[in-house]
Amino acid sequence: MVSGHVLGTDALAATSLVFPLVSLSAFISTIFTYGCSNLCAIAEGSGDYERARRLFTLGLFATALLGLAQSVLFYLMEDFYFSYYTSSPAIEAFAREYYRLFIFVPPVMALATFLDEMISADGDDTLSYVAYLVSFGVNVGASVFLARTMGMSGLALGTALSYVSYLIVVSIHFLKKSNTYRLRYWFSFRDLLRFAQYSLKNNTAGICMSVVSAGFTKAILLFWGNDYLIANTVLCAMLEIYEMVNGPSEAAGYLLASYTGERNGEGVKTLFHQALVACAFSGMAVSLLLLILPNTVLLLYGIEDTPLRVELVKCIRFCSLGVVAASIGGFLSDYYGYTGKPLWSCMMVVFRTALFPILFCVNFCLEGGIVAMGKGMVLSQIMAMAIFYGFVLIMKGSESIPYMLDDPDYGKVSMNSFEYQPEEYERLWTWIRENLNEHGIEGEKLGEVGALLQSLLRQTEERNKKDKVLGECVLRFIGEPEIIIKDNGELFQPDIQDDRLSYNALLSCNNSTIHLS
Repeated sequence: MVSGHVLGTDALAATSLVFPLVSLSAFISTIFTYGCSNLCAIAEGSGDYERARRLFTLGLFATALLGLAQSVLFYLMEDFYFSYYTSSPAIEAFAREYYRLFIFVPPVMALATFLDEMISADGDDTLSYVAYLVSFGVNVGASVFLARTMGMSGLALGTALSYVSYLIVVSIHFLKKSNTYRLRYWFSFRDLLRFAQYSLKNNTAGICMSVVSAGFTKAILLFWGNDYLIANTVLCAMLEIYEMVNGPSEAAGYLLASYTGERNGEGVKTLFHQALVACAFSGMAVSLLLLILPNTVLLLYGIEDTPLRVELVKCIRFCSLGVVAASIGGFLSDYYGYTGKPLWSCMMVVFRTALFPILFCVNFCLEGGIVAMGKGMVLSQIMAMAIFYGFVLIMKGSESIPYMLDDPDYGKVSMNSFEYQPEEYERLWTWIRENLNEHGIEGEKLGEVGALLQSLLRQTEERNKKDKVLGECVLRFIGEPEIIIKDNGELFQPDIQDDRLSYNALLSCNNSTIHLS
């Protein structure tokens, strides 16, 4: 938007050339971010704060390395990147000017995004919103000022400064007493792979935006030429709006992950309905706004006087009809990702963000121009919703839509599992003691908990005579604080995967409870 107002239409067209790079960088920067925050929220929901801290440390260092690697990679591939496009010399010059400074942004962007996601997972949404607003203000203010003096390089520098401010604000969380995270040096390839798996939905959105913007840019240059590149800017803006309107689902995401960790089925169902309604209403509001005020989009980008104005207005109005479907589709994608179906979530993102937009928009533009691409955007969102919902129906049946809670005991509280080994007692006792101390519980109550824990482990060993047996433990601070330690020797195979421990059996059923209030 700043480039169009301050530097003109050639600079705005140049953003179409570098937008795929920015989306690619966002994809690489968050390969581990969303999965790490999701798994940390699940670990905290199950009461295993020590595991959450180890995952946080692993994700932090892995993300920092990814950011640095990007700067090196982008520095080496500049000529290769621009060889893909055949734009005018003036537009390419603007794009290269931005590119050469942007390559220093990824390390800061990766860390800022990671820490923002982590503080949201830790419950500090207010600071996350403040950081976003500060970053936005710095980005706009610095970009306008620097673009007037430095051109496109000023825009890239403004972006860098916005992420620096973002990083500074989100770092405040780690100085608060409420901060859960501590550095616990830990490395696991398996956890890194799980980060990537649980980040699939968000990562796929980044790479899909990169692919679709590159595809639109290439198609427009091939079929219509440089003068039509601003149409790509508008189309990418519509795709960004499609991604933004599911904000309520993102706000509910970490609570969904926590409920999943707690196996709190009622909480998941209640939150599902509330977030779905919020997404539907937000989608309708944005759709109505775009229908009534399509010129606002052109005004924001400084292209209200373009000869393509009439076509672009019609395109925006058609795109607005797909906002509600995009909002609900985005929510379903988020929901299945947060409740343990990352591949399903990824599939939905591919459908609605890349596959169908490219399929319909590029084909329609051959016959109907810019307006037809707007029609393709609407159809892409509706088709993505229909096909994905049909897939869920076939895979799970109508009675499982939308909750996908396969475990019949999902509504019960999940316990923190442990093996019987001498060192395991020390680990579990340390975990309990730290968490109780954080909530002001100490003295005689701690002694009662320790005695109960020792008794449980001793009886478990005597009864089962196994090398590896398992008990369950949970600390619960909702309402009246209590600790529950469960064991009665009844064996069954659990329908869950727990990569923290290897075990032969899960002991469950009767429980012993100490009330701590």
